[in-house]
Amino acid sequence: SNAAVRLAAARCLATLAAVHPDAVLAPLLKHAVPLLDGTNPMQSRLGAVELMATLMLQLQRQLVPYAVMLVVPLLRRMSDAVPAVRRKAALCFGSLTALLPLAHGLPLPDLLDEAQRADAQRDREFLSQLLDNRRVEDYSLPMQLKVELRRYQQEGINWLAFLRRFGLNGVLADDMGLGKTLQATTIMACSAAEHQAAAAAAAGDAAGTNGLH
Repeated sequence: SNAAVRLAAARCLATLAAVHPDAVLAPLLKHAVPLLDGTNPMQSRLGAVELMATLMLQLQRQLVPYAVMLVVPLLRRMSDAVPAVRRKAALCFGSLTALLPLAHGLPLPDLLDEAQRADAQRDREFLSQLLDNRRVEDYSLPMQLKVELRRYQQEGINWLAFLRRFGLNGVLADDMGLGKTLQATTIMACSAAEHQAAAAAAAGDAAGTNGLH
């Protein structure tokens, strides 16, 4: 929780990574990137985003092969409830976007484990869809609507569902009268239906487990 200690630790880790990037970065990011998750305590998120900022400052282009692993977790923290986390995440994100073109086509570093590679591949797919929303798959509604969606309305719902899946915020912006209210209320109703289904499934699993006892 001490800012001076966090800064000293971040500088120490960044110095080690600058001297031995191949040996240090893979295990360091394996432990640091999950700390950016919004479910972690504020001090963990703040420490992680400060570490990312220090790594970018000291390593710069040495981070290119790892850029795809960092951009999505930092993008999520740009809507963090804590202003200091949001601010640092936005600065890091801006620096990373300049590195992404250099990372295009590069193989992932050899020392990444299978879980890190799977996360990096998922994030690559996310970025390709974020930059070209025509690649976003149709969202299958978990409920029946009394109206027939027009194609552009389905695309709007696809986009909102995509953002929700990755914990991001977004805006529908088009001319009046094209169904933004329908799209927004539909995705909220679908979200509620999915939460109810998940809760019912969890309750059923719990009942089954209790029955085994």
